[in-house]
Amino acid sequence: MVMSAIEKVTVSLTPDLAAFVRQAVENGDYASMSEVVRDALREWKLKRSFRQQQLEELGRLWDEGIKSGPGLFANIDAVMQEARRRFNADGDEGRTRRNGGGGLCRLASKPVGSA
Repeated sequence: MVMSAIEKVTVSLTPDLAAFVRQAVENGDYASMSEVVRDALREWKLKRSFRQQQLEELGRLWDEGIKSGPGLFANIDAVMQEARRRFNADGDEGRTRRNGGGGLCRLASKPVGSA
């Protein structure tokens, strides 16, 4: 990559980070410590951009939900009651397992969209 203009800056790192950067250069992963920092900053920039896109999407979905009007259920207890009702109404068509949160998850016996 050709850089037309480079601005020199001084960056202070903790001993652990400096050793990590130095090791990356010594291992041949990067040609210089500056290259490591530039690569890390490019990744950070992408991560921030992606996070911003996610926040904008969340805001859009929030607005869409608010505009759709009131929900069908008064509270989380009512949502859980309906979920249990639907789960029990499905019978033995699928298998169940416990998820990490202690709730039941439904494992479909057929792929979604199959008859």
